[in-house]
Amino acid sequence: MIALFLALLAAGPVQVQPVVEGGRPALRVAGEDLQETTVTRDAAAVHVCFVGASAVEVLPAAPGAPAIASGTAECGQRISIEAEEGLPFEVRREPGLLLVLLGEEPLQLPTPAESSDMIALMAQLWPGRTPPEAPDTEASGAVEEQERLVLRMGPLELRPLLTLFASAQTGTLEDVPEPSKYGMLILEPGLRATTGLLDGRLQLQYVPTFRGFRNTSFDDAVSHHANGRLGLELLPLIRLDGYGHFAKAELETREVDPGYEYFFGLRPFTQYGAGAVLGYDRGGLADVDLSLDWRRTDLQEETQFFDNDQWFARAQVRRELGAQRTLALFYGLGWADRVPGRVVAQSDVREIGAEYVGELRPLWPLRLMLAWQTREHEFAPGASRDFTGLVAEAGLSHQFARGLTLELTGQRETYLSAFEDNGYYVNKGGRLQLSGGLPLQLRFVVAGGFYRNDYPLPAAALGVPRRDDIKSFSIGLSRNVRDSIFIRLDYHLEERDSNLPGLSNRTGGFMFGVGFTRRKELL
Repeated sequence: MIALFLALLAAGPVQVQPVVEGGRPALRVAGEDLQETTVTRDAAAVHVCFVGASAVEVLPAAPGAPAIASGTAECGQRISIEAEEGLPFEVRREPGLLLVLLGEEPLQLPTPAESSDMIALMAQLWPGRTPPEAPDTEASGAVEEQERLVLRMGPLELRPLLTLFASAQTGTLEDVPEPSKYGMLILEPGLRATTGLLDGRLQLQYVPTFRGFRNTSFDDAVSHHANGRLGLELLPLIRLDGYGHFAKAELETREVDPGYEYFFGLRPFTQYGAGAVLGYDRGGLADVDLSLDWRRTDLQEETQFFDNDQWFARAQVRRELGAQRTLALFYGLGWADRVPGRVVAQSDVREIGAEYVGELRPLWPLRLMLAWQTREHEFAPGASRDFTGLVAEAGLSHQFARGLTLELTGQRETYLSAFEDNGYYVNKGGRLQLSGGLPLQLRFVVAGGFYRNDYPLPAAALGVPRRDDIKSFSIGLSRNVRDSIFIRLDYHLEERDSNLPGLSNRTGGFMFGVGFTRRKELL
């Protein structure tokens, strides 16, 4: 009794919020002292009991979060998370934070870039540039994940997928007074297969994208994307993860030109990728990863860009600093060795750096990577022959009350260049996005960004290096009419300001869409 009385005096209020963490339903708990908090389960729920907490504040649930119920028990105030019998759960703790995750950690498949991003596709159809930032379809509420029925045949699980989208779009350019109008119908059937293999798991996914155009000079197009991932436990503490990627497409320019150097001409391309990670896991004490990645891009017709093979090898040591906080130190080597007709792009890259994944503060997830990079282009002239400097990637997000979500991302990176005799260029900038719910079951997303591309060599037409500033703004409004039908209205504005004559442009316009998304069994 005395111990319980002292606990009541010491314990303060706690905040709980149902969220989705790493693709898994979860409950976040933030408070001053959570050491006495217990987590148990029965056939219908996982129970989190707060011993002696003075108050429990329940924040609004994030989209897709698990259902919870609050009450009291012998141990004190309790939150119960709905969980079907047999569903595993995981508890992660660190000072001031507790996280309860439902289900097993999923193997993430690499996804094709922008295969369903209507805003980015709209920008690609104008003679301008694909924006570095486009409103995320799921963040805007346009598509909500549905309960997916699974066809099981022994250890094999099949998940059919289907997305249908129709849109009417208008775009304008500064030097073209008449707006351009486009109509599109997009169909994306697909199939995802999961099965056990040896002591691991294999996932395969294939999604073709059929696009039909109206009132344009573009031919109807079909894109193909296939991905696979394999996870194996070779020995106790030793694992092997591998992945494969295939794309045969035309409109997904981001796969070929990730730094937005050109609107490269909408030429068909084929891309292959593969990689493997050999890991030695010691429970977070000093985990070691050795990885090798390869990507080949082949352009089927003459274009401003060029075929290339790129490799990257990396050795990394990672240590857990606490629940959901890790720090990794790494050293990497990269090279581009198949660049027919573009010898200045042949290069060797070395990086040494660190990566932190955790939380800036409770409920503020942060990822920060900093590395010192040395890039050498043996056959490039002048200042384009080498680069030495900092590269970085960062991401910060937060879910406020009432479902409001803030996301901030930024990067500084080098990419192979197809402009004159430059072997590389530097892309740096960031993007800010705010999304949330509105009355009448509406959802909104507002995003803005700024990126700059800098080149080492003077441009032939200028006598000084080329510089492109890419600014964008977008706003979207959507509503789910039924579980699988949505309507959406978007406005997008992008401006490229280049000091090179002929490359500056401005694109903008509205898009209205009515879509059907169903992720249930079709067989």
